[in-house]
Amino acid sequence: MQPLAAIRKWLQKPVPFEHTGKYLIPGAALLDVGCGSKAPYSTLEHYPLIRYSGIDYSDIDGKNAMENFFKCDIDNNPLVEIPDNYYDVISLSHIIEHVQHGGYLIQALVKKLKPGGVIYIETPSEKSMHLPSWYGTLNFYDDPTHKRLYSLKEIETVLKEQECIVLRSGVRRSFKRIVLSPLYILLSLFRDGKINAATLWDIVGFAHYTLAKKT
Repeated sequence: MQPLAAIRKWLQKPVPFEHTGKYLIPGAALLDVGCGSKAPYSTLEHYPLIRYSGIDYSDIDGKNAMENFFKCDIDNNPLVEIPDNYYDVISLSHIIEHVQHGGYLIQALVKKLKPGGVIYIETPSEKSMHLPSWYGTLNFYDDPTHKRLYSLKEIETVLKEQECIVLRSGVRRSFKRIVLSPLYILLSLFRDGKINAATLWDIVGFAHYTLAKKT
């Protein structure tokens, strides 16, 4: 890989992989909830030897790159079409705030994890309700599809009730994203013509996350 391509790949690596990357070994099964069209290609660029599956509410371009694609509405859904005790990693990044019954969704997803598997949940923090409105969502209410906010305590309680151990939990603060924030801001200005709020998330504490293991 050329040096510039390697740098670009490193800069674009999604923050959740800072927590789940060590579990995405060759052959590991990943379930990406609310994957969209871009995530399949991005994920497999970084971890080409995993078995990638995704869930989304509509057909997406990236489904042909997956081991399995599940088209469904995840709110208040037992997800019976998805195999139990199968996945090594489940990623739920900025999805739970779009559903009304987040606790039920977490319960359903934990059943899909193998014993010893991990689930990563990232969602806007309480602080996001008091941040200024900004292009790309900095205030929780910037996104009209947001249904409700979930506190870390609420998420951790549901996970513990499902016999999961919380490995890590707190405000999202990516060291890379904070130190290199001027570069990410410049790239956003070049790409969008304005500063995308996502370049500020780690600085202002927009999101929090929980990483838990199924016992």
